[in-house]
Amino acid sequence: MHRISALVPVLVVVTAACGFHAPGGSGGGGGDDDGGGGGGADARPGTDSGVSPGAWWNPAWSSRMRIAINTSVALPAGFQLGVPRDLDVAPCDGPRDAVRVVRNHTAELPRVIDELGSGVSDEWIWFRLPASVAAGTGPSEYWLYCGNASPGAPPSSTDVFDLYDGFDGNSLSGLWNAQGTQVTVMGGAVTLGGTGNTIHSKTSYGAGTATDFVLQAAGSAVSSPWFWGGFEVQFSVTAPWVIWHARNANQVRQEILRSGSNASFANERALDTGAHLYGVEHYGTSAGFRYNNAPVGTISYGGNIGLMNVRLHNYQSGGTIQILMARVRRAVYPVPTATLEAVETQP
Repeated sequence: MHRISALVPVLVVVTAACGFHAPGGSGGGGGDDDGGGGGGADARPGTDSGVSPGAWWNPAWSSRMRIAINTSVALPAGFQLGVPRDLDVAPCDGPRDAVRVVRNHTAELPRVIDELGSGVSDEWIWFRLPASVAAGTGPSEYWLYCGNASPGAPPSSTDVFDLYDGFDGNSLSGLWNAQGTQVTVMGGAVTLGGTGNTIHSKTSYGAGTATDFVLQAAGSAVSSPWFWGGFEVQFSVTAPWVIWHARNANQVRQEILRSGSNASFANERALDTGAHLYGVEHYGTSAGFRYNNAPVGTISYGGNIGLMNVRLHNYQSGGTIQILMARVRRAVYPVPTATLEAVETQP
């Protein structure tokens, strides 16, 4: 079981038997998501084919919901799509392993479940599209199945995201470079001690990319902060960057700087000692931001910034910060959404 589990005020990150760990996987057959591909043609977004929804995937699952996709731009194969759903409400309130994403009722796809703790009603189920999805709005060929008291293990989710690290073990993985003497890994988190302790991804990413990370600040880092996470160039503290930036006491804000020294920022949010999921989406000439997976704002910055690394940096705060998970996925603008249609029960 791969999921993210949070308890307030401290995030408990759990996958399978441990950690905030939720990498993902590809799967399914070829072709477009236009009603083609294995077993039973469903309507593509924006159309109503009138075709039967298809045979039941597995009789051990009692309920299913079709996933409707709303996108004004085509989504390429490999794009990671997130579906919000409260998994503490019937019929999906059983074991998390029972929550499955299935294409055309025949091909089960690896998926990741983000559980974000009390105060956030919806979990998010992420999966990677095995084929492109045309622009439009409407029912897709993807379904969420649930309702099985003894489901067994779901498919491995290690390839759902383009980069994933839950910071297991006691040393930093080969995905990162570190700087500073107080960068430690333990208990499913990397801790960045006071001033100048930082990590950045060895891979750099361009437009059409997003990073998500779960960050938790200690009390003194909340009241006397100066740290950030998002996209930046290696260990540089000069432009460009697209980040969530905690610079003022008890606040974190969305910020971009393409060149020079005049940063644009918006939408300050309260900063506390809880663990929260922050997202930064780099579109090329603008950036979008997420908080606990929900989109919360966009900033335009004109010309394309180009390649940047994922960077998590405790610049000179009064305390420590912990990163419990970091990942990279695809991004497009306008942001596509996915919803679940009515619950169907096994005939």
